[in-house]
Amino acid sequence: MKQQYPTLPEGAVVYFKNDPNYPFIAEDWGGSSKQAFFILSGDNAAQLLYKDNSIRSYYEDLGSLPEEVDNKEVYPFVVEIYDRTP
Repeated sequence: MKQQYPTLPEGAVVYFKNDPNYPFIAEDWGGSSKQAFFILSGDNAAQLLYKDNSIRSYYEDLGSLPEEVDNKEVYPFVVEIYDRTP
């Protein structure tokens, strides 16, 4: 995240999008954005990383962006999951 956006403005909106190359595993797992939601604890990881409790995180698999976000700049991230099995 910091490589793509070294800083974010206060109250930024980040949107985690699915990796189109990520294979379907099971409905319960969802796409890569649903997995990122659990791994990143919703808003917590971005807030901690950027030291800003006003940052809001949204995830493609969990629904569309709410209407109140329409007037804000959205910072998208494609969630890529790598297999690090040796």
